[in-house]
Amino acid sequence: MRAQRYFSNGVTFLVSFTWYKELTNGRSSFAPFYGPPLDNKHQGLEKALLNGQPETNDGPIVSSWSGVYELPIGPGKRYANVAGPVGKVIGGWNVSGVLAYNQGDYLTIGGGSPNPIFNGAYGDAFFGGGAPRPNKLQGVNPKAFSGGKFNPAVDYYMNPAAFADAGPFSLGTAPPVLPDARGFATYNENISLVKKTRIKESSSFEIRADFFNAFNRVQFCDPDTNINDIPSGAFGKVTGQCNTPRQIQFGVRLEF
Repeated sequence: MRAQRYFSNGVTFLVSFTWYKELTNGRSSFAPFYGPPLDNKHQGLEKALLNGQPETNDGPIVSSWSGVYELPIGPGKRYANVAGPVGKVIGGWNVSGVLAYNQGDYLTIGGGSPNPIFNGAYGDAFFGGGAPRPNKLQGVNPKAFSGGKFNPAVDYYMNPAAFADAGPFSLGTAPPVLPDARGFATYNENISLVKKTRIKESSSFEIRADFFNAFNRVQFCDPDTNINDIPSGAFGKVTGQCNTPRQIQFGVRLEF
């Protein structure tokens, strides 16, 4: 869905909302070569797990907002409607922004005893051919973190007690992508402040300041979801930040 509205006095808004869902029981990393193992006996489980887009960092709900507001100050505006040098100094300002908010992506799960049944020519971690999958224990929440302020130094995001090794020659009951566990949501705001001064009819001078991740939000990366890392304590831990801190840039442009 998309809505766009132009108001008087230099105000414009564009709002878009996307909800998407992917269902398939034939997931493949590289179809011409080799696909990851699928449980053909329980195709309903395989189909239910892919209600999202696990290969991306976007969740099934994506919302973006953008807009431009020309400040009502200066020549031809509501306030301080004066001409001459004073008008050129105080007029021509506008504020714009792009705000994006996405749900967290679905988390993949793997690890356990090697599965030699699927170890073909391309059965490695890159192509996913022989990747083992653990058992997912019923009634146990796969997430250890339930909300509030997350501290990656002490908090665990995933619950190791929710999974168990399926053993060799076995394909575990956990789907490759967990339908009941998401990563961190994404919130980002980019804001610009622009001053444009008309010099002559065919020339103008512009100065601007752009603020990327204006509110300096922290977007954590997805946690470790390999159950082989449970003994080391790495499973379920978050070890990095997946966005950049606030960045500010200034620019000057002459149009003629």
